[in-house]
This record gives sequence, C-alpha cells and structure tokens, in this order.
Amino acid sequence: MISKSVKNWLLYYRASLIDASRGRRNDMLEEPIVRRDFNLSYFENDEIKIISHFLRFDPYCFKCGDYISDSASFDAVYTNGKEVEVVKIDNKNPDFFHKKPLKFYRIEIAPIYMQPEREHAITIKEEDTHYPYWIPAYMREDGKLFPPKEGDIPLFLREYLAPNPHENPIIADIDQLDGENANYLFNRDSWNKYWKDCENYFIKVTGKKYADVQIITEDSSIVKFKICKYRNNNMTNNIINLYNFLVKKEDNDYKNTLLEKLLDPTETKTTADYDHIAITLPKTHYGYMGDEFPLSESQREAFGKYQDAFHNDVFAINGPPGTGKTTILQAFIANILVNAVLENAPMPLIVACSTNNQAITNILDSMKLDNKKQDPLKDRWIPKVSSFGLFLPSSKTDIKNYQYTKDFKDGFCSEIDNEGNAIQYEKYFLDKFFAYMNQEKFNVDHNKITNITQAKNYLRNLIDRYKKSIDNCIHITHEKITINQFLKNLYFPPEEEIVPAIEKNNNKIIETEKLLHTLETYKRNLEEKYLSFPFYIKYFSDRKSVV
Repeated sequence: MISKSVKNWLLYYRASLIDASRGRRNDMLEEPIVRRDFNLSYFENDEIKIISHFLRFDPYCFKCGDYISDSASFDAVYTNGKEVEVVKIDNKNPDFFHKKPLKFYRIEIAPIYMQPEREHAITIKEEDTHYPYWIPAYMREDGKLFPPKEGDIPLFLREYLAPNPHENPIIADIDQLDGENANYLFNRDSWNKYWKDCENYFIKVTGKKYADVQIITEDSSIVKFKICKYRNNNMTNNIINLYNFLVKKEDNDYKNTLLEKLLDPTETKTTADYDHIAITLPKTHYGYMGDEFPLSESQREAFGKYQDAFHNDVFAINGPPGTGKTTILQAFIANILVNAVLENAPMPLIVACSTNNQAITNILDSMKLDNKKQDPLKDRWIPKVSSFGLFLPSSKTDIKNYQYTKDFKDGFCSEIDNEGNAIQYEKYFLDKFFAYMNQEKFNVDHNKITNITQAKNYLRNLIDRYKKSIDNCIHITHEKITINQFLKNLYFPPEEEIVPAIEKNNNKIIETEKLLHTLETYKRNLEEKYLSFPFYIKYFSDRKSVV
C-alpha cells in the first residue's frame, strides 16, 4: 500500500508545483503590441523604446570567452550553435562599461488573449482580458527577437487549465498539457523555427490555432501581443519533467525510496528508547572534517543517532543559525567517506538539495579546502580540486568560483575525467604522498612505491592502524563510563564509594609494607649481630651453668 501512496503523493506534489509555477503574470507592459497577423520577429523603434524602458533594470548579454559586442557574433550564437553564458549586466561594473556588450532583454510574449462574452454595447475592460499562454524570448537592443538559450518553454497558466474551480475561461486540459510538455522539443536554431514550434505546441495542447482563440474579423483586424517581464521557470520545468518520469514508473520501483520511508507508518523509536552511552560513543565514528572545532555534546548525540541503524533512513536536524548544523553535516560526510575507505567500498554519492541556491552555496563554501599551512594531508591530491563539493546549478550565472557541471559532461567533470591527464594526475598524487611521508617522518622506500595503487595500499595500512587506535580509545572510554553498571551487576557498590575504600586500603597496604620493611631490617640486623658472636658464646649460650 505504501507504493500506491508514494505515487499519489508524487501526483499531489506535481500538481502543487504546477499551480505555483504557472501563476498569473503581473509585470506586464500596459499597452499591447499591435500587428496585422500572428507573425512577430522584431519590434519597431517606438516599441523598442517602450520595452527597453520597461526592462531598463534587467539588461543581459552573452559571454563566450569574452562578452559578445557585435550583431554578427550574436547571430552566430544561434547559427553555429555556440555554448554561451547568459550574464546580467551590472551598470556599476566598469568591465561592462569598457567592453560595451550587446544588450538583450528577457521577455515573455502572449500571442493570444481571451475575453468573456458580453452584450454588444458593453465595453470589455483590460482587467477582464485573460492571457493564458506565454512564450519566453530574448529581445536584442535593436528589436530583433531570438529563442531563449536556457531551455525555457512556453507556459500555459494554471488558472486557465481544467480542472479549475475558478470562473476563468479554460484554454486546455492539464493532463493533455503534461503529456505534450514531457515530449515536445523546440527548435532554437532560429526565431522563425522557434516561433512556429510554439504555435504547433499550442495546437497540440489546445486543439486550436491562435486565430481560433483571438478571432480576427473585419471589425477587429489586428492582433494584440502582450509583453511581460521574464519569469524563470526553467528549474521548475525540469522538476515537473522529473515528476512526469516518476509517476510513470511501476509500484515496485518505489521500494526503499526516500519518499516511501517518509510515508512508512511503522512506529519508530523515540529519543528515550536509546542507550545514551552507545549513541555518544558510536563504534563507526572514524571521520571528521577539520581539527579546529570538535563536536559539542549535543552534536555528538545527533551524530550518534544518525549512525544508529534504527533511525538513519530519514534524519532531521533543526536549529537557528550558528548552532553547528553545517559542522555536523561536514562530520556526516567525512565519516561516510572514511568508512567507505575502511570497507574498501566504492565512494558513495552524497546529494545536497535545497529550495534555494544560497543554502547549497553555503554548504559548498564550507567544503572548500583552506590549507594555509600547506599541510599535505589537508590538501586534495588531484590538481585543480579546490573543494569536496560539486555544484549542479540551474544556470551558469550561479557558478562563481565553484566546481560545477550541468550534465556531468562539462565543466569540472570534463576536466577531471580527461584520460589525457592521467599521467600528470598520478605524478601529482605521488608527489603529495611523499610530501606527507616526509612530513610525518615515515621510512618509505621510494623505489618500492612507484604508482598510485602501491601508495594507496600503504595508506590503507596506516588507516587500519589508526582505526585500531581509535577503537581502543573508544573501548577504554566505554569501560570507564559503564563501570558503575558493571559493578552493580556484580553486586558491588558504585565507583564513587569504591574508590575511597580502595584508596584507604592502598594507604594501609603502604603502611603495612613500611612496617614489614622495618621488621625485615631488624631481622637482618639481628642475624648479622648473631653471626658476629664468638664460637664459644654461640655454643654455650644454650648450655646450663656447671658448678
């Protein structure tokens, strides 16, 4: 039953996300753009001025190595299929002022509108006009239109999709939309192809052409296009597509998933059910990131509970800023990796996700390698690796100085997986290895360790020794902490009563030993005195006197 519940929740989450992402557009240009037909590929000069002023705080440009500053290079981005970065222009940055990149604006265009039926004499107000379908686009500063480069697709607003409890006009059914949304591919090589695909997409979803909705008659022989500020739905679309993929899977595919664990009604242990000593002294705590700030008592308790098999499937930590959530997260990650090494298992894939990029970049910032003392052991033994984290951003504008990839084929991954660098990487690793050996004064024969495998085997032996040392410390600490329970099981009084008695007995033993030492000295002296007597004294000392 849990698997069916998982699918129902996925459907609910998907519907909620669709409702939130396909919300009403508010930042719209007041007056529509008027044309004689539905073909739109550029804006006139007066329209450019109005739109540019409307979007004056949100100019963008392309960056391909350097900023693109001429029309020919801009056009080549599409004709040649170049990979470019979309960068928001900061007018306070002198770099933009000197290089003068060619600006464009990110907009959305509504090619059709819907109005309620009214009697002939009643004027329909603008607030009664509905714009259910929006097409993302780039408007270059000369007014020419281009397809978006970041994967955005046209959007039907949720309030105009059935089922819908509102009185708004309905443009399409949401199930039909979801099916087309998951399968339709838009040509982005040129504006004309993209614009045509957007209309074909509209036809597939609604079963109507633009002209069937925004009717052109002799009395109304114009087409009105509404313009609004761009609203980024790229990440939302990716998540919706993921939900579409998940809900089509078989029930058995949901087994052992995170959502199934969350929905599992089986009663779990409460905090009071746990052995506090076992929790605070977990037997598998071998890894820790950094050596400046050890875990506090509450962090150790949280760490131990996370290690406990009874409730580490889903584990929640809550606390205000500055309470050490990131620190314990680092401890979790370090320990997972170290235990994988100790078990000679493949490195696990650890994913951090959030509703906002700031939380992710905070984690990434905490994972950066700050090795000011140039300690080889606190460094990564692979070139150009500056962090333990890999960033998967929604756009390249968010990457800053992070190790990033979009699809595990570009960015950091393309560099690190380049087989042509294997020899260089091996040499770099071995140089770091021997630097660490020299620092710790380990007696290592350079002639016997000539490759990474041999170096790893040597390091594994070191790690095993450190593990045994840690195990011994934990065992001694556990014995110390549990001594009273041990004594109680043997019907002895507690440690605090036994220790003074032991000390008292120790004092008596010392006093007795001193007395014995004194008596031994007396005995030895007497024996020496006796031996010094003449023979006749010793011989006649035991005879009776004769008269």
